[in-house]
Amino acid sequence: MREHDQSTRTLLTNILALLGGSFISRAFSALALVLLARHLQVRIFGQYIAVWALLRIFSVFLSLGLDSWLLYACGGIRKHDQPKLVVAWTTAVCVKGGMGILWLAAVWGVSLMWAHDIFTPQVMVWGALALWFEELLNLAWTFFKATFRNHVTFLTMTGFHVAILSTYLGAIWQGVQTAEAFFFMRASTAGIVALLLLAWIAYQEGLHLVPEAIWPSVCSALPFGLSMFLSLIYGRADVTIVATLLGREAAGLYGPAVSLLATLLLVPMSVYSVTMPFLSGVYRETPGGFSGKVLKSLWWYGALGVSMMVVTVWIAQPLAQLVYGQSYQLAGWLLRLLSPIFFFRSLTLALSSALVAVGYQKLRVRVQFLVAFLNVLGNFLVIPRFHLVGVALVYVISEALLVAGYAVLLLQWYALRPHAFGAKAT
Repeated sequence: MREHDQSTRTLLTNILALLGGSFISRAFSALALVLLARHLQVRIFGQYIAVWALLRIFSVFLSLGLDSWLLYACGGIRKHDQPKLVVAWTTAVCVKGGMGILWLAAVWGVSLMWAHDIFTPQVMVWGALALWFEELLNLAWTFFKATFRNHVTFLTMTGFHVAILSTYLGAIWQGVQTAEAFFFMRASTAGIVALLLLAWIAYQEGLHLVPEAIWPSVCSALPFGLSMFLSLIYGRADVTIVATLLGREAAGLYGPAVSLLATLLLVPMSVYSVTMPFLSGVYRETPGGFSGKVLKSLWWYGALGVSMMVVTVWIAQPLAQLVYGQSYQLAGWLLRLLSPIFFFRSLTLALSSALVAVGYQKLRVRVQFLVAFLNVLGNFLVIPRFHLVGVALVYVISEALLVAGYAVLLLQWYALRPHAFGAKAT
């Protein structure tokens, strides 16, 4: 009983620490974005949002899903073999560090061939460099999450976003008016923080690279990377498509609504960052208690999603006007249309935790692929006629389809392994 209470307290403590850190850091990040929206012209801000969204979609070729894989892998080794965790983290850092060079070269080449007035080579390369450094930072934060040291995650995430906000404030004070300059400052800040944090972890924990482990680790991480890529398509591709088909102004109006949505989604996402490795550990070590944990997580995630949906419908319009100003009234209305995503995404995260724990990651990717395809197809079909309203509705429908697909997979697993629910550990 004491062990169970201690496990529950540890889980809740880490959820609260990660949630607090995520909210504070996201608040500073959102504030920086708000200052940019108010300072830059809508066209320039639309370029900034569109470039960042496009780079985030294709960042999977840089990250390869190593962050999610590391969280999953730690579900079974964090308590028993700390050196294995160090090997996994070292492997991830080396792979992602090396991929960054190829990433920059690819972004430069594609932007030159594309020759688009929004996605110019200079803006794309500085944005890609910033994203590379932030991906390295994500590995450091993942290491702390995996070892249940989320107080460190809290402090370092907050410090990084405070630094970003400070550099943006300085640039705004100086009257900087280009997206390229703000990406340069983001890259510089992220590079310095990433170097310091990775060096600190290496000093505290050591480094242990096992060359034979590199390829198996990459292969194990790829399903997570593909999953991330597909989720980014139906979560961010709409901004890029809007910028391409409707122009910078439309992206500058739709982008803030999606940014507010992403900020508020940090609540269930923070819980997921803790429950995913937790459920993986439960399934491996005490499978008899797995079913109860899954059902409880579905209940709590669902209640959280409904609550956030109701609150967002109520505050969306005044929140958007308060944050971005009167010129962004449409963003509040769009956020209200997007509010059902809180419910669907919460259920998606609960189901994802269970599916990853039971080894259904590859089957989960198939569902994501279908939803991503329908999302992109739907956007191209509705934008010419329904514009931004159609894009928002396609986003909501995509999230609902994802929940349905994940639920079918979990029921399929249950039908094939009924003994897993309520079974005693052997």
